Amino acid sequence: MTSFEPSAKKVLRLLKKGARTPAFFYDRSVVARKYRLLASNLPSGFGILYALKANPNPELVRFIGKLGAGADIASSGELATARRGGIPAAALSFVGPGKTSEELREAIRAGVGVIHAESLEEFVRISRIAGSLRKKARVGVRVNPLREASVPGMKMGGGAKPFGVDEEILPQVFKLLGKLDHLSFRGIHVYTGSQMPGHKSILEGMKEVLKIAEKAQRLHGRPLEIINLGGGFGVPYFEGDKPLDAGEFGRGLKALMRSARTDEIFPRARFFVESGRYLAAESGLYAARILYRKLSRGKIFLVVDGGMNHHLAASGQLGNFFRKNYKMKVLGKGAGLETVTVVGPLCTPLDLLGRDVRLARAEPGDVLGIYNSGAYAYSASPLHFLSHKLPEEYVI
Repeated sequence: MTSFEPSAKKVLRLLKKGARTPAFFYDRSVVARKYRLLASNLPSGFGILYALKANPNPELVRFIGKLGAGADIASSGELATARRGGIPAAALSFVGPGKTSEELREAIRAGVGVIHAESLEEFVRISRIAGSLRKKARVGVRVNPLREASVPGMKMGGGAKPFGVDEEILPQVFKLLGKLDHLSFRGIHVYTGSQMPGHKSILEGMKEVLKIAEKAQRLHGRPLEIINLGGGFGVPYFEGDKPLDAGEFGRGLKALMRSARTDEIFPRARFFVESGRYLAAESGLYAARILYRKLSRGKIFLVVDGGMNHHLAASGQLGNFFRKNYKMKVLGKGAGLETVTVVGPLCTPLDLLGRDVRLARAEPGDVLGIYNSGAYAYSASPLHFLSHKLPEEYVI
């Protein structure tokens, strides 16, 4: 498997030229390689939607848009970021269980490609707003599958969920759509789970999505135009994690599309996958400078100038069931390994970035790099906790 990580040499050069720590560095070459790897293994006619929730850095969004991606957005703020990044409104998919009336109004005015409603009430609200604007809103339905997929990772569908319309009430959805004059129905969206490590679990979920899509098309009585199969592509955060085999995933998806006879059953449909974490996570390196080397009762602590307020996930506080160390290195050093615990500057025991990590011997002034920091890091952290300075962001 190919290894993806940002260039530590580039980061050190920028720091020598005056870049500040703590900081996030995002390597565009890694993003480009991940995008091309995924795109080259998808069946023809598939589109990729970049999930802005993973990393909404404007420069990164613009770059991913130029690679050819549309965007999955979940707020008016993400809508604005995507549009400023040059992604056409028609290439946007708007999801989220709690869209406000103002957000829906902005999306309809902008001409968003599809707004996926997540309740019967939301369809009514979208139609009412579209009517007041004298427009037709392009809508889809996000479906919460009847069965919860037996997949690892964070489950986003099946059972009782705030996300999507329950599959069993799809007949009510299409009965309602027949009464609403200001909606143009386009298709469906299903997202079964997140951070799924293997291609088999992802394909299992996508197989169920195609069955739901066929049911929705029968109820609609017309060919679907959009079928969003979701994503959930995992990345190897921790020791022993295996990367997604994109080639095996691609071969499996092509076989699935053939067996489901998608060309015959869905003659007008454009298929999409979503990817936020997969594209962005491995591109990122969080750099923090070592302030103190402290010995306490036989244990070495490295105290750095950034912590869980910047990188909540690395501290184990963001959806992790048990704490594991992210991959980390003392940049520019490789010899003389020792066992240390890495902590940030905050006055809380939660500010723990690495416990009993094997690192090269470090001294105050050295720079620690935490890898896999390009997704769900900066924007997913309590940046103002204890009022420390905000980290810098650099796209390299």
